[in-house]
Amino acid sequence: MGIHFHKPNIFYLLISILSVVTLILYLQNLRIARRILLMNSYQKLAVLIKESSQWPNSTVNDKWQTLGDPSRRQQIYSAYFDDRPAILESYSFSEDNLPFGSVRIFAILTTKTKTKLYCNFIFATRQQIRIEALEFSPIHEHFNLPFSAYRITCPLTNSESNPVNELPKYVVLSCDDDPMTITNPVFVPVRYGNKSQSSSTTSRNLAVCVGPIHNSYAQARRIVEFIHMYQLMGAEKIYFYNLNATNSVQKVLDYFDGDGVVEVLNWNLHNYQFEKDVRYAGIFAALNDCVYRATFVDDFTYAAIVDLDEILVPLKHSNLTDFLKSFDSGNIHSFVFRVVFFHENDEIASAAEPADVRNKFLYTQSRTIRTSEPFPLYTRTKYIVKTRGVVEVGNHFAWRTLGPYKEHNVDPRDGLLFHYRDECLDLTCDAKKKSDTTLAKYGDALWKAVDETCSEIFQNGICPIE
Repeated sequence: MGIHFHKPNIFYLLISILSVVTLILYLQNLRIARRILLMNSYQKLAVLIKESSQWPNSTVNDKWQTLGDPSRRQQIYSAYFDDRPAILESYSFSEDNLPFGSVRIFAILTTKTKTKLYCNFIFATRQQIRIEALEFSPIHEHFNLPFSAYRITCPLTNSESNPVNELPKYVVLSCDDDPMTITNPVFVPVRYGNKSQSSSTTSRNLAVCVGPIHNSYAQARRIVEFIHMYQLMGAEKIYFYNLNATNSVQKVLDYFDGDGVVEVLNWNLHNYQFEKDVRYAGIFAALNDCVYRATFVDDFTYAAIVDLDEILVPLKHSNLTDFLKSFDSGNIHSFVFRVVFFHENDEIASAAEPADVRNKFLYTQSRTIRTSEPFPLYTRTKYIVKTRGVVEVGNHFAWRTLGPYKEHNVDPRDGLLFHYRDECLDLTCDAKKKSDTTLAKYGDALWKAVDETCSEIFQNGICPIE
């Protein structure tokens, strides 16, 4: 009798395969769950360490510092602790070394930088750790000029075998092709949350970020009006980056600086030719530094990105904070406003000026003729970001954001950007115009506030318009 071989039962074979697949998936899910639990515990630990530590919250010493060899003309400005885990989701880490946050550095480097960069973290205990940067890239809109603003990201990790019990106090940026970054290190303080402000019961809602004040800016009255106008719109803090200004403007900045409403940052970026070496006095380093400062130091929910001659105007709400409450559905990363222009050579509504005011010309009150049609979306637009939903900002819109956030394009019937531009553009010189007195309702409060401020700064009570 021969030996008979029986074919295996297909049903049992499928059951066996399914069992193996299920086991593999279970183990994978177990590992994922373990990673999530560990990362969450590391983040909670980081929060406890941060809150129990003494950090130099003052930003008075923030300034541009030469990075490495001076002949290379590279500089570094600031560093921030970023506790958002989503920032690092696209990178792989071993289970023994999981991230709980990252440090973001803003610098000016050559636009075509290719060398490896390293973050050398220094702790209060003098311990040092060297970490290779996960990401360093020029911030958008550098226009291929020789130098660009850079955003550099270095992870902070933890492990069960070697747990973190402190956070870095300083970071030194170094690179392989410049030994002077090690021999002559630049110690940049890592900025953390301002405990005195985050513990306050006062809401930290809207901040305003303004590009660098440069080219001996002389419009003292415009700055005073700008500050008070945005206060009326609900802004709680305005950040200025001061490269150079006239004496009268400097008096205004000195008057407001440190009052809790205005913060003036030293923007000593003097080693570059304007629009030949780096874009617009390093504006993209300033705007991104401002958003990170508003987010991780001062704990603001929103930050507006504007210039000194621009006002974001809600058309159906009394201020921007009410506008944001109405339109923020919870998953918005930015609110983009289309622009209309008010030109200097158009009709001036001098009749609107109260007879008893000393500072007669306020551009938001005296210019009442604007272009009829808003510019197309993304053409000279400005915007408000939900601070924790963005990674990189530009002049007219956010370049990099976090999911699942989305952009809200503001309907021109709900809000507009009022741009008070002295000279018309090619596209606006002959454009159809219309009367617009939307901001007249703020006139009484604005005239009074500007006159009171100017009387405290200047002996004759008049803020110059030079």
